[in-house]
Amino acid sequence: MIKLNLGLWQEIIRAEFAKATLDAAEYIRKDAALFNRSGVVPHITFTETGTHFNALIWAEGMNAVIAEWGSGSKMDLTNPYLPAYQSSPDYNPERREQGTTAILGRPYGPYTDLDGVEHFSSGRLAGVNLEEGHIFEAGGGVKYEPHEAEHYMREAVNANRVIIHERFILAIKRCFTRISIRGV
Repeated sequence: MIKLNLGLWQEIIRAEFAKATLDAAEYIRKDAALFNRSGVVPHITFTETGTHFNALIWAEGMNAVIAEWGSGSKMDLTNPYLPAYQSSPDYNPERREQGTTAILGRPYGPYTDLDGVEHFSSGRLAGVNLEEGHIFEAGGGVKYEPHEAEHYMREAVNANRVIIHERFILAIKRCFTRISIRGV
């Protein structure tokens, strides 16, 4: 007769797959930090439910969004969150009115940037394409360079696909090794 301790199996499998999930996430996090040219610092949040392990690799702030998806006329229009942003009160209404993604001067009044910081626009450059540059009467100038999407998170995941698979194959092998050592 063969007896199988299911509780022990579940404990070993849970521990090994939690480790594999965190290992894979750490590889991705490290590469995401290397791949982005904007100094964005990715983080990992690990959660476990009764049936799932979740390793969320995330970065915060406007620079993280710009590094991943780009900005202005060079932004990646396939961003799944772009339509929601474009219809939000945070989106420059001048861009919406002109039907462009170029960086434009804002109308007079307060506005909030993607980091939640409040600003106030004088409205002097409302609707002016700031990517092309604009010279003030006083001799100063302003120009905002659009940024191409780096897709550093996507690149980090793609670069680590083999390692991710290897981590989980190794976890399966460790499960059988630990179980055979314990004599389950």
